[in-house]
Amino acid sequence: MAITALFTLPVLVALAVALAFPPDDPRARLLAAPLGFLGISIAPVVLMLAVEASFHRRPVSVFQAVLASRPWIVRYLWTNAHSTIIFWIPVEGMIILARWQTETYSLPEPYASAGIATWGAVIGASALYIHTRTSLAPYLAIHSRLPGTLAFLYAWRLSRGRRFWRTLAVVVTASLPGLLAGGLAGLLLVLLAEARLQELWPVFSQTWGLGIIFLLQLIRPLLIPAMHCLYSDALAEDSQAESENPFRLEATLPAPLRVFLALARRFAQTVAPVPLLGAFVPPGISRAGDDGSPVAEPPLRGYNT
Repeated sequence: MAITALFTLPVLVALAVALAFPPDDPRARLLAAPLGFLGISIAPVVLMLAVEASFHRRPVSVFQAVLASRPWIVRYLWTNAHSTIIFWIPVEGMIILARWQTETYSLPEPYASAGIATWGAVIGASALYIHTRTSLAPYLAIHSRLPGTLAFLYAWRLSRGRRFWRTLAVVVTASLPGLLAGGLAGLLLVLLAEARLQELWPVFSQTWGLGIIFLLQLIRPLLIPAMHCLYSDALAEDSQAESENPFRLEATLPAPLRVFLALARRFAQTVAPVPLLGAFVPPGISRAGDDGSPVAEPPLRGYNT
């Protein structure tokens, strides 16, 4: 909870900064963006490492977890870049197609509403499917020390078949309490500002991104421990399969993905050996080794280190 409070505070400050300026004022975005970045990119890495240390029965302080996160932030962002591309290309394509269909072939009611509901269901189901298939990628990148491209591919393999439904159940059930809390807070805000809703709408449209980041802070305290359990169990079950060593996937990669993998390795070799990147890291937390390659102490269950 201390980590959640620590990284929720910058988001609240960013909201206050955004509200202090007129709508569409570029100064608000310039000041709020770095604060929002802390909540969207650094907070999950810190929480993942703290959860990992707790699973090894070596709990760490917030300060230690923040220091330990430094070598892993770039890898986390690189891994999420793969998931973001795979997510938004089909989802945005369907959104554009739905907009084109509704504008080009307008239907009378109630068929127009039924068409919009159908598009919404298809896009929502597709987005949830892709998110579920890629949700293990950050855990594989940080806890199993995989490069971003291999972490993404291995996450896709680990979440297939029966594991897909288990992963989907964990994602939905662990996210539900935070979503309900955020939804109730949003509903209360709308009810309190109902009389001035039209006047305040430009403000809401300006701060909706920070609102989503705030919502993520409510979801992560339950979601990340649950996903860590799922990650450990999936690796243990997969340890006897052909994909026991994820690096075997490299030989089957298409040429463009091999280029991405080579770039990721070169980048990691350039960044990781920076002095003090692996300093002050307590045992039980993933860190950068002396040669610049990330290591995990002790070895994680079900994975050969």
